[in-house]
Amino acid sequence: MKFLGAMIMVTAIWADDASRALTVCMNSGINVPVILKAQNTARQILKEAGIKIEWRNSMSKCACAESSIAIELSTQTPEAWHPGAFAFAQPYKNTRVVLFYDRVVNTPQPELRCGLLGHVLAHEITHVLQGVVRHSTRGLMKPKWNYLDYGEMLGTHLQFTDEDIELIQNRKTSIRSTN
Repeated sequence: MKFLGAMIMVTAIWADDASRALTVCMNSGINVPVILKAQNTARQILKEAGIKIEWRNSMSKCACAESSIAIELSTQTPEAWHPGAFAFAQPYKNTRVVLFYDRVVNTPQPELRCGLLGHVLAHEITHVLQGVVRHSTRGLMKPKWNYLDYGEMLGTHLQFTDEDIELIQNRKTSIRSTN
């Protein structure tokens, strides 16, 4: 398995009001137009849950962060490693996310690549923000997306369920109370 030398760092800044700001830093020279479109898609999706994303192009801007999420991009993912998955997070164990970049960009529908990558980013960031490994029966946090979901990604984007948003907000409250 080959990991891209760069990592994406996501730093949470817990505000006193109801909003969240995440600074996302990425040093990546791979397919910049696809990455930029995917970042915009993830930004739009997470905004609907009250999460603001700021993307940065330098890891050094996140180096001093107290809490961060590292998203590693795998470019040669073995078929046997999490078969069928586009990424995985381990929110109970740590804040590491591995995104199978090669699986996402090798989708048979080229017009879906940017949107799919953005949805995968938003999905995995949400796992870490919620602090649990769970999935919804519909929307962004489904365990597996189907052709109807992919069609929705082409038009707009998948939505959060009320429970998804509640879990993000509850996690925010519990993190704030421990600081």
